[in-house]
Amino acid sequence: MKKIVIIVGGIAGFSAGIFARLNGFESLILEKNHTIGGECTGWERNGYHIDGCIHWLVGTKEGTGLRKLWDRVGALDGVEIYHPESFLAVEYGDTTVHFYRELDWLQEKNRIGVAIISAMENRFPDMKDKLEVLDVATPQTYQRYCNAYKGAFMGFWPTIQGKELNHTGNIKGLDNMWLSGQWLQPPGGLPTALITGKDTIMRICKREKLDFKV
Repeated sequence: MKKIVIIVGGIAGFSAGIFARLNGFESLILEKNHTIGGECTGWERNGYHIDGCIHWLVGTKEGTGLRKLWDRVGALDGVEIYHPESFLAVEYGDTTVHFYRELDWLQEKNRIGVAIISAMENRFPDMKDKLEVLDVATPQTYQRYCNAYKGAFMGFWPTIQGKELNHTGNIKGLDNMWLSGQWLQPPGGLPTALITGKDTIMRICKREKLDFKV
């Protein structure tokens, strides 16, 4: 049985390790920190819990290919997926600002701006009547100012012109080494880490002339 050594125990490393085992390889994950999980970790310091974990997870919709992949690696076992009415809420002191879909765009921008100024004035009374809303950033703001494709908040969203940004994971001059991780190809994030970990094992299986098993 051939061994695959995986450096760093984040989502990409776990994905590669799991699919390596599923395809008949021995896998060893090496992690320098005492806690594994990469960006999905938290730790205690001076009486506070520092949470570096995600606050939303893409690909949880039942029946989708990405959801099947999350289920295959066991990431959602025993996890209840909650779909809130608003897709984002920002809390500051006693004020919570909710962000909703499918509302009038300008009306929603104005509402958010007023809510943020109100929260700031409540927290800092000396700022009352001194604040002005210049703009409220939305996907259209990203598209207007940054030319981001369809307002993607990660500017290297895949396009026909951007194919060269997809890294194969191979490093020229280094045999038997592949890269996996969330920034290896657009749009980034944990789903990309999950997928690139799997893809690395697919490439190894192809080189070894083995049928890849999902």
